[in-house]
Amino acid sequence: MEDERWTTKDKLEQFRGVTALYNSTNAINKEKTQALRKKQTKDIKNLSTQNKKYRELYEEVLHGDKKNLLPALHAHPTMQLAFKNLNPEGIEEELKQSIFCKTKELDRLRFKKKNLEENFLNKKLGLAELEQEADEPPENYLWEQEIANQIQIVVLFLTHVYFENVFLFATSV
Repeated sequence: MEDERWTTKDKLEQFRGVTALYNSTNAINKEKTQALRKKQTKDIKNLSTQNKKYRELYEEVLHGDKKNLLPALHAHPTMQLAFKNLNPEGIEEELKQSIFCKTKELDRLRFKKKNLEENFLNKKLGLAELEQEADEPPENYLWEQEIANQIQIVVLFLTHVYFENVFLFATSV
């Protein structure tokens, strides 16, 4: 442009061409920047949703999933009322404590049942022994006394028959 052969008109045309080139390059760069900005905004949204999902998964791994826990408790209304405000770790601890107490009570009841069964069997065995002893005559039992008792019964029967016959004979005469 310092050259003398350049006229003012040539310089103006040159300047207009450079500004047009600059403006078109600027427009192209602006479009590319907007497209890149849209793409980066979309990527940021995707990354933030992924980050949110991973945070939820992380919380679920650390503390359990309340979404799955509440429907499970729905079948047991008393448990749902008792545990609805607790986190899954607290519910787990409460359930472990409850299971421990119920297991302890079950062990007590089993022990009591076993003792009652043993007592029942001992008493039944004692009853069987007593019944067996009642069926056997005592060792000092005298057979002679039994024979004497049977003789007395026969004598009483005969005297009764005799008196009946005497009465019938007296009434018939």
